[in-house]
Amino acid sequence: MGRSSYLTLILGKNQEIRIGVIMQMITKMMRSGKIRVTYLIIVLIMISALFCNCGLPNKSTVQILLEADLSNTSDNSKETIMEELKEVISKRIYAYGVSNPVIQQQGENRLLVELPGNIDIEAINTLLTTIGFLEFREVERTSTGTLIYLKDYLSANVTGFFDPAETGNRIFVNTEPDASGTRGPVVFLTMETNGLKFADADGNVVDNATLQKYNETPSWIVSRGDDGTALTGALLEDVQPNLGGPANNIPQVDIEWNAQGTVIFDEIAARLYDPLGGLYNLKYVLGIFLDNTLLSAPKINSSSFDGIGTISGNFTIASAEELANLLKSAALPVPVIIVTTSTVAQLRK
Repeated sequence: MGRSSYLTLILGKNQEIRIGVIMQMITKMMRSGKIRVTYLIIVLIMISALFCNCGLPNKSTVQILLEADLSNTSDNSKETIMEELKEVISKRIYAYGVSNPVIQQQGENRLLVELPGNIDIEAINTLLTTIGFLEFREVERTSTGTLIYLKDYLSANVTGFFDPAETGNRIFVNTEPDASGTRGPVVFLTMETNGLKFADADGNVVDNATLQKYNETPSWIVSRGDDGTALTGALLEDVQPNLGGPANNIPQVDIEWNAQGTVIFDEIAARLYDPLGGLYNLKYVLGIFLDNTLLSAPKINSSSFDGIGTISGNFTIASAEELANLLKSAALPVPVIIVTTSTVAQLRK
């Protein structure tokens, strides 16, 4: 086997060409008498680097296997749902700043996502599995304007909703915020065929002791425009993380509604606005919920916002960016879990 064939076998064609160039440099310097020990050392280091790089790991990829919950999806809709899920996940990854992700479906309800290895795996896992359903709610009232709390539903002889026009569920959230400053749901109230049902996030019936513990929590119902359309993240035109507050140093998320969302938001604002400008009162607040968790409940200080709004809360710069990325890409069509996460090393060529 000749020198050229041997080098190609060991190093590959590209490395062989580089070795050839270096050897030509040595030959010319030797003939001209200009070669010195320093030059020779440099050349030897270059050759050594080529050999040392050969076959060693250069980069890696992260492979995340996702599994979609299609238990509530009809057979003829599963293919469409998986395509929609793939599109939403792709948008989220792009919004996160990773270009050209590889997303492949495996079987009926799994997606394999391949990303560069230099990412924050914990952050990307959260991004891929958070449903991201944004909705706006207000506190339920009676026909005379009295605010409704869980204790009102626990009173005797209550068999229906206090606001019968709103047939959707009621959410009762923890009155004390967690470490992230948000308030998670503790009770969901729905109307079933056999009457009212108090359930937890998993659909299990909540015992009376727990209900009594949270009996001072308000009943949050979906905020709707005059035509009955719910105000949700589906009506957003743009979402951007930003810094606000008096000193422009408090992380927040700025939102812009589309044409329909602008109308609905202003209709709700006109209904909740306190023209007297009084103290904070649940009659005049709009709750901002993400996946049934209350992010914040700001008082409505204007009757019109012209399509512009702000989501404030106990955000860090990173969490504000994460929320903005979630809302830009829409909600996941079905719940998703992570089956496996692995890092795969790739060899240099």
